[in-house]
Amino acid sequence: MLRRKPNTVSCSLLSHLQPLAMQRSAGKSSDGRLQAKLNPLLCPNIDAMRKSTESTRLRTSCVVNNYNYSDYVCEAVESAIAQALPFDEIIVIDDGSTDDSVNRLRHQFTSESKVTIVTKENGGQLSCLHAGHHLATGDVLFFLDADDRYDRKLTQNALLIFEAHPEIDFLSVGYRKIGNTNRGPVRNKPTRNCGISTLGAIYHRNWIGNPTSCLSMRSNLAKQVLPFPDEAAWRIRADDVLVLGSSIVGANKYHLDLPLVEYRIHGNNGFANRKQSNQAKMKHAIQTNRLIRYYVEKMGYDLKSLAELLPREFRTLQRPSLRELFDYVRMCSSTKLPWTLRLGYALKLLSHYLNDSRRPADVPAEAVIPAEAVIPAEATEPIRKAA
Repeated sequence: MLRRKPNTVSCSLLSHLQPLAMQRSAGKSSDGRLQAKLNPLLCPNIDAMRKSTESTRLRTSCVVNNYNYSDYVCEAVESAIAQALPFDEIIVIDDGSTDDSVNRLRHQFTSESKVTIVTKENGGQLSCLHAGHHLATGDVLFFLDADDRYDRKLTQNALLIFEAHPEIDFLSVGYRKIGNTNRGPVRNKPTRNCGISTLGAIYHRNWIGNPTSCLSMRSNLAKQVLPFPDEAAWRIRADDVLVLGSSIVGANKYHLDLPLVEYRIHGNNGFANRKQSNQAKMKHAIQTNRLIRYYVEKMGYDLKSLAELLPREFRTLQRPSLRELFDYVRMCSSTKLPWTLRLGYALKLLSHYLNDSRRPADVPAEAVIPAEAVIPAEATEPIRKAA
């Protein structure tokens, strides 16, 4: 079992963690962009926000996963502690590190009342997420890789969305690269309500999210997604489980394109900085197929009748791109529905694309803009729910 000490938890065997987790589950420029500095009008008074919402504010948990990142893990934890709107708890899961990660963590954070350190046998990234999820008590869970860092306004921005919009289950935020940044620029995604992406994930493997450190979700969604039974298959790239799993179970997703995470590129990245062989890509594709099948069976979906909901799902997507329109048209055309239905669905998809694609970007009016951020010029407009 997991045994708590004042600020440290020790776990003996990985095999002890999974049953506990299973029990838990059963129960810029002329194109409309501007270079923004911090604007006092956009920044709520944090002290007043803490006092006025102390009894009603959503409780937050940060789960940090670490394996042999002693050079970075303390920076990651410090960035979680330094939030302008503090986390209620920070749970650091050390995955059997063989370096001095644990010694550094205990030396630096034993006196931090909100930091709990967990040590366990090596089992991979997904096993860390399972352990952290089992211990977390928050209403919203945030996930942080030990080699990344948070901007201090992450929780502030995230809770502005989660508290004002109870229909949002899952949030991804933007990031900027640090470290070996010659790997190319970050591909921007539009700030918008990404809607429900169940069919897109099942039929087209649409990946609606960002790397692990950019993700947060409500605890009731996390209970549907975790635990995933095959930990060994997801020793790395466990964000696929979070992103695809949450889509398939029906999460309403939102993306906020503010660089609130520092995503580190270095020589020891588990995935981000490595070239994948064709064999590795094929193995990952097979693992993803099993992942999708697991969640489809868990939710009890009838795939034949589910295809009839493609136009309805597309209408939950705010300001779809032309590529997204083509993706959904292809999904419609590949179903076994009568051609008349498929044609009618394609026309409905086109109608939503034409009506919604040119609408302006929306983010919360209270969004706290990080210094040096490049944001849409329309960034102070309120969130509009998808049609």
